[in-house]
Amino acid sequence: MKQLTAIGLLAGLLSSLGGCATAPKPDLKPASYLDTERAKISGKPQAIAGDACVVRDISGSSDFILRMQSLDISSAALASLKARLQAVGADVAASSLATACAGLERVSVPPRVAPTWERDAQTLDVPVLTTSDTITQEMAALNRRLVAAVTAAIQDAEGGYKRRALTLVADDLAALRAENKAETMWVLSIVGIDVSAAKSFVFGGSQREEDCSRVRDLQARRDCERRAEEAIQTRDRFSYQLALVDLGSGEMVWFNNTSNVPGPPYEPTNYGAEWAQRALSPFYQ
Repeated sequence: MKQLTAIGLLAGLLSSLGGCATAPKPDLKPASYLDTERAKISGKPQAIAGDACVVRDISGSSDFILRMQSLDISSAALASLKARLQAVGADVAASSLATACAGLERVSVPPRVAPTWERDAQTLDVPVLTTSDTITQEMAALNRRLVAAVTAAIQDAEGGYKRRALTLVADDLAALRAENKAETMWVLSIVGIDVSAAKSFVFGGSQREEDCSRVRDLQARRDCERRAEEAIQTRDRFSYQLALVDLGSGEMVWFNNTSNVPGPPYEPTNYGAEWAQRALSPFYQ
């Protein structure tokens, strides 16, 4: 895959990635709308589902999924989100980020996965990469359709706090209700790009390949390596979307999507308590 295509994954998979958006823009009375929707689900079971993904972006067409890093951030984000919901009094009936990197074929990322950075990547022999051996492919595929429906709804959303219909069939909604024992679900999707050190980087005001090992002067070489590392770090990004879904009506009630957050996407500390509070705000303050 071309460099720009891989880094542009975030723009293709998540919505509104040209800038940062933390919620749909209000057009009427957002406070009243949120108060009403909070009241509707108060005291009722809520569930968490979704997907988290880290892609290793390297030169050429050899991009691949980092399995362990994807699972690590899945666990961290799920734990933080669940803890935050419980802190505001929500009854979390079920929680699972059942898939890792489901749906990447939509943006031409090869279905290749490696256990971690140092291991060889292999082509997936199953349609969806699951986060546990106990998750069936049927449930993983359902989770994938759920995330895709929410992503499409966010991409099509115009300003305003209002309910939006999801493209999920009645059977899918019924299966999600039965599996999670809840009528209300939080759907989380995280996508991160980990840029390889082999990438070109900005040097001297222009973008070009730089081989610091060819610099003979020791201090100059160290400066070159420092600039290269800084440039690579600034390219690492992650984006996320979180939506509240009414499984009874098949509607998205509210969403928060934030793009191009700088930093290593594979660090579980990025998805701690502060992140969960931001992700749920302003629905839950």
